[in-house]
Amino acid sequence: MSFSFDGIYRSTTYALEQQATAMAILQEQISTGSQINRGSDNPSDANRVMALNANNSELEYFIEQMDSFSDRLNVVSELFSAVSTQLTDFGADLTSALSKGQDAKDALAAGIDDLIGALLSVANSQQEDQRFFGGADSASTPYLVEKENGKIVSVTYQGSNEDRKVEVAPGVKLSSVFVGDEVFREHNRQKVELISNGTGLGVGSGTSSVQGYFEIEVTQPGANYLLSIDGGLSTVTVPAGGDANTMVTDSRTGKVLYLDTTGLNNTGTVTAIAKGTDDIFNVLINIRDLLLDTNDVKDELKAVTESFQSVHKKIVNNFSVIGGRASTIGIMRDGYENVKFSSKEEIARLQDADIAQVAVDLTRRETLYQMSMGIAGKLLSNSLMNFL
Repeated sequence: MSFSFDGIYRSTTYALEQQATAMAILQEQISTGSQINRGSDNPSDANRVMALNANNSELEYFIEQMDSFSDRLNVVSELFSAVSTQLTDFGADLTSALSKGQDAKDALAAGIDDLIGALLSVANSQQEDQRFFGGADSASTPYLVEKENGKIVSVTYQGSNEDRKVEVAPGVKLSSVFVGDEVFREHNRQKVELISNGTGLGVGSGTSSVQGYFEIEVTQPGANYLLSIDGGLSTVTVPAGGDANTMVTDSRTGKVLYLDTTGLNNTGTVTAIAKGTDDIFNVLINIRDLLLDTNDVKDELKAVTESFQSVHKKIVNNFSVIGGRASTIGIMRDGYENVKFSSKEEIARLQDADIAQVAVDLTRRETLYQMSMGIAGKLLSNSLMNFL
C-alpha cells in the first residue's frame, strides 16, 4: 500500500476549500436574498436577468413619457371643456338676441370682446414654457391680437403649422401640443359666396385662398372699375367687358380671390364669405360688428352665424379627438405596466433565493465541513511511527 502525505494534504485542503466556498456562497445568498450575485453564479440566468432589467428600464422611461403626455392632455382637455361651454352659452345668447331688437344685439355685442379675450387666454395657454396650441413652435405666443381704440379688430395665428411629436413608445410618436390654426379654424373650404351684391360681380372659376368673411370694394374713378379686398390698400383694374376669372389679392395676407367681372355694372361694397375657412376669433369679431350695424344685415348675420356654428362643431370634434388620444395612451400604459410586472416576476423567479432551502443547504454544508475538518485532523496527525 503506497502512502503520500503530500497527496493526503492536497486532497484534504481541496475538500475543505470546496466546502468553505459553498458555505460562503450560501451565506451571501442569505444576506442578499439573491441566488445570482455575479455572472459566474449562473451565466445563463444572469444574462436573462440583465436583459429583463434593461427592458424594464426602457419600459420605465416610456411609462414616464406617457404619464407626462397624459398630464398635458388632461390640461388641454379641461381647456377644451371650458371653451366648449363658453361657445355653447354664446350660441344660445346669439339665437335669442337675433330674435329681439337692437338693444338685445347691442348688449350681446358689448360682451364679445371679453369672450374673445377668454378664448385667447386658452389658445395662448402654456405649461412649463410649452404653448399648448403653438404646434412645433411651442415656445412662442401662438395668437397675435390687434386692437383699435381698445377694441379687438383682428386675431392672427403666428404659431407653427406642424405638430411637435414625442416618442411615447417604440415607434409610436404622438403630440400633446396642437396646431392652433387646425384646432380653432375650419379647413373645409367651400365656394366663395357673395352675400349682398348690387354690382353684377360673380364668383370666378379659380381656386380662391381668401378666408372667412370679408368685403369687396368696387369703385370707378374713371372709365375702368377698381376692385379691392384689403380696404383700398391695393386695387385691381377691370377694363370694359371684364374677365371671367379676375384675380384680386389682399396685400396684407397674400390671399387671393377670383371673380367673374364680365357682368360688372355698378359700384358699391359687396360682402362675401369663404365658408369652411374661418377661425372662431374672427367669426366672433364679425358677429360683434354686424350686431352693432343698424342697417339691414340679416343675410350677413345669417352667414356668419352659420360659420360660428360650423367652427364651434369643429372645436367640439377636436375635444373628442383629445379624449381618444388620452384613451389610447391609457391602454398603452396599462399594457406596458403588465409587461413590466411580468418581467419582474420572471426576474424574481430567476434571481430570488429560496431562503428556507438555502438555510437547509447551509446547515448541510456546515455539517460536511465539520466532518471534513475532523477527518483532516486525524489524517494529518498520522506519522511514520503510526504506520510502523
